[in-house]
Order: sequence, then C-alpha cells, then structure tokens
Amino acid sequence: MSLPGSNCSAGRWLATNALASQVTLARRIPSIGMQCEICGATEESDIHALLLCPLATKVWVGSEIEDVLWDDNVTTPMDALLQASKVLSLDRLGEYVAVLWECWNLRNRFIFEKKVDNGDALASRAVAFVLNFRRMRDEESPVPQSTDASCWRPPSLGIFKLNFDAGKVGQNVREWGFVVRDHMGEAVLACVTQAEGFISPKA
Repeated sequence: MSLPGSNCSAGRWLATNALASQVTLARRIPSIGMQCEICGATEESDIHALLLCPLATKVWVGSEIEDVLWDDNVTTPMDALLQASKVLSLDRLGEYVAVLWECWNLRNRFIFEKKVDNGDALASRAVAFVLNFRRMRDEESPVPQSTDASCWRPPSLGIFKLNFDAGKVGQNVREWGFVVRDHMGEAVLACVTQAEGFISPKA
C-alpha cells in the first residue's frame, strides 16, 4: 500500500486504536467526559469520531467509497480497516485510510481551532493527495551517479540526514515535507502535508 508518510503514520495510529477520542481519554482520566463535543452524542468513541459523527459523515458522503465501509457495524478503527481490506483493492484501501485520517483531522480542527471546513470536498482532496504522491513516485527517474560535490550523498555511519522542501500546489494550496535517511540512503522517517493559503516571506 503506497501512501505519503503522514498517511502511513495515520494507518499505524488507526490500527493500534491509539486515537485520543473522548472515550479513550475518559478511560485514562475519569474526570473527563465522554460526550462528543461536536454533535452531543453520549459517547465519542474512535468509530464515532471517524465514521458516525455528522461532521465525519459529510466527508464520507463525498468520498465515493461504499457506504457499507462507513456504517455502524464496526467497533474499532482496526475492525474498520480489516473490513475494508476484504472489499477494496490495496490502492483503494490506501485512499480509505487517507479519508479516515481526514475525518480525524477535521474533528481536531473543529474542536481545537474552531474551524469549520467544507466537509464535502475534504474526501476528494485527501484522495487526490494520495494519487498525486503515487504519480510523482512512479514518474521519478533514477538519480544518476555523479562525482560532482553538489550531488546528494548519504551521511556517515551513525548519522542521519534531513532533507526538506516546500512548494505551491494549484492556486491556493501550499505543500511541504521532509525525509530522514540513514547511512545507507534508506528513508527512516518521512512526512508530507498540505494547507490552504500562503504566507508572504518576510524581509
């Protein structure tokens, strides 16, 4: 399953049921309430936040993913992933993970930043992000060997090298990311993310 680094991390969080939903927090800190801060449901479980909350449902309705994969017949994110893996191709499963993570990010933006996004368009944006990542990966040409001093080289044994970049996507989206590689040139950590709007450089 080929995904950007941020979505790979999301898959691990989902598979280990490690989201900080109200129910999860209340189990650890009894003084915290379990109610959903968005819709007022009695309990905000992981599945409620990802699939059942009206805010998440708006995302799923625009996702073109079969509604059987975002209904209420699962109890944990891992159950949802297992069910989806039986129905979807590997590539489509990656897109499903991206939409799940977009639902969680939308929930956090609503609660912590008081931001209300257009949920209908978020699923297509998340899927487009994954598809663009795959397209760029497939179009990559092998890096030619060079003795030029400016050519990228892996770090020495025991040292990691960080490379990062940023750019513009479309008219109003900025994207940035990084990759950390070891002495063999193997990626050990990577992340790519997007946000709307631009910040003017300061003099």
